[in-house]
Amino acid sequence: MPTALTAAPANSRPATDAHKMLAGGMNETDLTTLAGWRSRTMVSRYAASAATERATEVGKRLSPGDKL
Repeated sequence: MPTALTAAPANSRPATDAHKMLAGGMNETDLTTLAGWRSRTMVSRYAASAATERATEVGKRLSPGDKL
C-alpha cells in the first residue's frame, strides 16, 4: 500500500486505496495524513465513488434490529 496517494481520476488506484482504507476502519483524519493530503476534500473526492457501499456495510453491522 502506498504511503502517499497522488492526484488522479476518481476511478484510479488512489480511489481504490482510499475506499479500502476507510472500509477497513481507518478514519478520515488518518487517511488524510497518510495520503499526504492537506484537507479532507481529497478524501471526499477519492472515496465518494464507494461511499454508499461503505455506509451500507456499516448500517448492516450496526443495525439495532439485527441485535434483537
